[in-house]
Amino acid sequence: MAKQTKPPAPPPEPEIAPVARSEWLVVGALYLLAVLVYVLLARDQPVPLVTPDEYTYGGAARSLAGGDGLTILGEPVDLRAALYVYLIAPAWWLGSATGAYDLAKAIGVAAVCLTLVPVWWLTRQYAGRWVALVPAVLIVAGTWMTSAASLLTENVALPLEVGVLFAVILAALLLDAFLLRSAEERRARLRAQRAPLIALGALLVLGAVVTLAAGQSTLGFYDTVKDFSPSLADVAEQIGRQWLALTVMTAIVPMALAVAAAATPAAWRDEDRLRPLLAVG
Repeated sequence: MAKQTKPPAPPPEPEIAPVARSEWLVVGALYLLAVLVYVLLARDQPVPLVTPDEYTYGGAARSLAGGDGLTILGEPVDLRAALYVYLIAPAWWLGSATGAYDLAKAIGVAAVCLTLVPVWWLTRQYAGRWVALVPAVLIVAGTWMTSAASLLTENVALPLEVGVLFAVILAALLLDAFLLRSAEERRARLRAQRAPLIALGALLVLGAVVTLAAGQSTLGFYDTVKDFSPSLADVAEQIGRQWLALTVMTAIVPMALAVAAAATPAAWRDEDRLRPLLAVG
């Protein structure tokens, strides 16, 4: 009779060291340094240059601060980015026209530089404590930071784009559970992930309700996109073009490796490392 052997024990979960006060101090100092640098650089642009964005957002913020609502020179304006206008409107309570413009840009700088915090936090989970500072520095050193010198919604969109990950993570958790072989394993995995699944699902439902309730004001003058009804051939063609552009932008070798891994069944069976990465990707 063959001797029964126990299945190998799963590898231990990696321990993540608690964040030390010194780390928070370094990250805070890095954030303040980035804000200072970009505020000083933004002052070199004394007047709005980006047309019509800066004039639209600045004018609407000034009217909002003056009690006239979302208007420009008394005329209502249909905005797809009212959140940004509300954010910079206090600048016109505290300063003159020129001073308000500088202060509004400073508010945008403070917002866009916040992106380094989640980048550092996420990297820290998988890299060394201080190695995680490298991508945090790089995220506030790219060419996209030129928007900090203007009244542009990109300054708020960049840190808020983390919200897109809510749908990605929800889909990855569901995919990870339903790729398990047995129904019992799937139920156990779903029970273990119950809290994040409920929270992410609620956030997505709330976002959908707010979007539908807001109606046209959600998309502003891009509202006609709701009437766009492309054929499946058009969708497939555009997906192909986007993948080609993404491959060129992110380097061909990493993209080829990702596609090869996604096409390998053994990679999807690696529950601890490759499958979660492929699911999120």
